Amino acid sequence: MTSSDQDVLFDSCLPKAQTGDPVAITLLWKMFSPKIRSYAARLDANAFDDITSETWISVLRSMGRFSGSRREFESFVLSICRRRAIDIWRKENKFGDGADVIVELPSSDPTPEEVVSSREDLEHIRLMLEVLPEKQRNVVALRYLEEMSFSELSQLSGSSESTLRVVNHRALAKLAEHVAKVETFSMRDETSQLPDDNL
Repeated sequence: MTSSDQDVLFDSCLPKAQTGDPVAITLLWKMFSPKIRSYAARLDANAFDDITSETWISVLRSMGRFSGSRREFESFVLSICRRRAIDIWRKENKFGDGADVIVELPSSDPTPEEVVSSREDLEHIRLMLEVLPEKQRNVVALRYLEEMSFSELSQLSGSSESTLRVVNHRALAKLAEHVAKVETFSMRDETSQLPDDNL
């Protein structure tokens, strides 16, 4: 189905779905569920089923107020998905409340954030998030993959900006350490494959 065909189907289904038509609701679910499930899995691989179901329930409750195009509806749905994920994290206290404050002297060395951003692109960071504890992974995912500010994170999570900065700092330090280890192992492998001059 082409993008224009999807637009036509969406424009036909939305008004009916807003009145509770089960066929139209099912068609919208089939159209948007792959995006919802993929996004939910990216946010939290362990809870993506719960996030997906709660997202769709919220979409059905608020669908009547929506007006716009298919692409706008997709943004509307995914923003709900993000909020539902954050609700679950807050409920399960996955943001790391109560972290202590880090006070550091200025240094000429690159910060952990600079090390990570200079050596790894966002796609690689997404793959590396698995090395982080869950609290740190959630903050980094929203901060860098969803491009949320600390102010927005604070409002959504209920944690202070200073707490979230500490969690973020520790996560980036861990990622930088991981990068250094990977590079060390990579250099060892390359060295072991060099020809021996004594042969």
